[in-house]
Amino acid sequence: WIMDNKKWEITKFEALVRLKDWDKIYTPWYFLDKIKWTNLMKELTKAMISKTIEAMKWNNYSFSLNLTEHDINDNEIHNLIKIELEGNKIDSSRLLIEILEETSWTSEKFIKSINNLKKIWLKIAIDDFGTWFSWFSRVEKVEPDILKIDRSLIEWLTDNSRWYEVVKWIVSFAHKIWSEVVAEFVENQEIQDLLVKIWVDYSQWYLYSKPSE
Repeated sequence: WIMDNKKWEITKFEALVRLKDWDKIYTPWYFLDKIKWTNLMKELTKAMISKTIEAMKWNNYSFSLNLTEHDINDNEIHNLIKIELEGNKIDSSRLLIEILEETSWTSEKFIKSINNLKKIWLKIAIDDFGTWFSWFSRVEKVEPDILKIDRSLIEWLTDNSRWYEVVKWIVSFAHKIWSEVVAEFVENQEIQDLLVKIWVDYSQWYLYSKPSE
């Protein structure tokens, strides 16, 4: 769940893949590399897209999906998103694509693919913002709707005044370029209160909900 800090209510969800084996739930850390070696990664991505958009039929929430640079450059993935949105009669502006951090950001094909997604009114987020040196380059190329502040900056927010100033600056910067801000790793009320104080738009993590099916 993702909390809207202006409305004080849950307005978004992030869809994440998990592997279920009987009563055990495994995070991608345990299986994603193995799936890549089987050439089934694309099938997993397609399943995530279909399942997520199908889930959007039963509510009015926005949902976000994590896609790799390879996914974003794939015309089959683009067509699947369009077909699923149209088939389920979903307003495309409710779907947010989170660009993962290993993206190169220098490919003309990638930037063109992002712009094609924007043309069908999908929203774009840069994930883990604040961990790489190419902040401005990434923002300039993509013009994102949302910046997701990396958890490493939020985790020690209450213990480190420098981190607080960095996060405060990121929020100010994002709002000046008309982007909203999501802060991950919001584990307690003390962190949440600081985020509200500096006008972070959305909060995500265990303070509000643990991942659920």
